Amino acid sequence: MVQGPYPHCSIVAQFGNSSRQHPGCCEHCSVPLMILDVDGSAIHINEALKLLWDISPEKVLSEPRYNLYHDFGLSEHGLIDNMLGALEGKTFHCELPKYCFPSEFFISESCRQHPRNIAISLIPSILEGKVQSLYLAYHDESRIHDVKKLQRSCTQLATIASSVNDLKHDLNNPLLLIIGNAQLLLSKSSMLSEDVINKLEKILKAADRMKGLLEQYHTITSLLEKSREVEDLVATD
Repeated sequence: MVQGPYPHCSIVAQFGNSSRQHPGCCEHCSVPLMILDVDGSAIHINEALKLLWDISPEKVLSEPRYNLYHDFGLSEHGLIDNMLGALEGKTFHCELPKYCFPSEFFISESCRQHPRNIAISLIPSILEGKVQSLYLAYHDESRIHDVKKLQRSCTQLATIASSVNDLKHDLNNPLLLIIGNAQLLLSKSSMLSEDVINKLEKILKAADRMKGLLEQYHTITSLLEKSREVEDLVATD
């Protein structure tokens, strides 16, 4: 069962006591979300919902619009009567094994989806004691394995980044010593043979190249270390 309302969503967290709600507020919310009128017809879908099902906003929001109470995937589970409680101001949560969004709303035939294990929340938006609209939020249970796989990958990448950074520090100190001494010797070129000067210049050229590679590794590892942040976000989503 989904625990709701979603605490990370400031909009959903305000349901029931907000003086104003606007569909645009949820456009970039990470929770796949659809806003319905009190008759159950879609009036807005956010970006996360479009990506979850590969559905066409034009099809969902144009007549005949998606309607909650006509969704066979919900009615076959006997949920419609329970959902009607949202019109009385009650929040409804349930799990749906092998649910698929109605196929007529997909972008194209090639976008048809396999059934997913999802959980849904139907949350009433109340203004002045009256239900104004319904917020239908989806949680894709079938992606839990993918999330855990992503977490493992993030941990591995962060470990690699840490190892490369340690190696960079280990190489950087002797490299600076090599460059410094080579430059010092070249400053006394009047005392050196042409052959020695050529060899010192080759040493400096190779050292500068290695220094450039270490700087590139630093850029890469900085990006890899961001994976720690991604892991934390995924773990708490």
